[in-house]
Amino acid sequence: MIDKEHPLPITEQCKILQISRSSIYYGPVPLRDKDREFIRLIDEIHLEDPLSWFKRNKKHPQKEGL
Repeated sequence: MIDKEHPLPITEQCKILQISRSSIYYGPVPLRDKDREFIRLIDEIHLEDPLSWFKRNKKHPQKEGL
């Protein structure tokens, strides 16, 4: 997509592709073990009962007539 060795400046390449220049320099941050455990717990709860959030949420859109 973006070629840092291309003669066309990165700024111009981003304009052509209609993407933010800052996204070119973004590098994903690795998850901490604590975060991985939290995500695992959420997944476990969801797999046990996929509708548990809806059952607990008192302001569910369908209850509000939306």
